[in-house]
Amino acid sequence: MVGLSDSGDTRFEVTNGSRGRLPYLSIGIRSKDGRLNGGVWLPVSTIAPGETAIVEKDAYKNLVKPSDIEAYPKPDPDPEDRERYWEFRR
Repeated sequence: MVGLSDSGDTRFEVTNGSRGRLPYLSIGIRSKDGRLNGGVWLPVSTIAPGETAIVEKDAYKNLVKPSDIEAYPKPDPDPEDRERYWEFRR
């Protein structure tokens, strides 16, 4: 997380460290007080391997002040969890 856009969306710096591209990157979002625990998907299809870009996304801005949230990596999905990760949707 690197700040906020003019519209109040959270800005994320994303680096593609792979040899391919994903359409989306799912990340966890939680409030610092523990009352909210969810996630968002970041549209990252335009980030080529080796590139870094800023992606803006609404991260529950209508529920929690942006200064009160933190992002965290989601665990690798098990086969039964794949539908919850936007990376695997078609």
